[in-house]
Amino acid sequence: VERSTDQVIKPVNVEALSKWVGKIPADVVRDMAVIAPMLSRLGYDPHANPPNYGRPDPKVLDNTRRVFKGEFQLPDFLKEQSQV
Repeated sequence: VERSTDQVIKPVNVEALSKWVGKIPADVVRDMAVIAPMLSRLGYDPHANPPNYGRPDPKVLDNTRRVFKGEFQLPDFLKEQSQV
């Protein structure tokens, strides 16, 4: 389960985005540019499998490092909202 606060604290969960890799039939992957033309419009290579989602900026990488090391403390205003 991914909480909404995780979406702010951590970079996009690339693992979750890539879970579909290997599960889509080969003919669909082959025809992905035709089936999902928006991928190209958004700057993704429709033939990349798994796709390259780019690199997070340094601030996001630092925040992620802090989360994994247990250094991040959830701000009080987010603690209050997460209990609702």
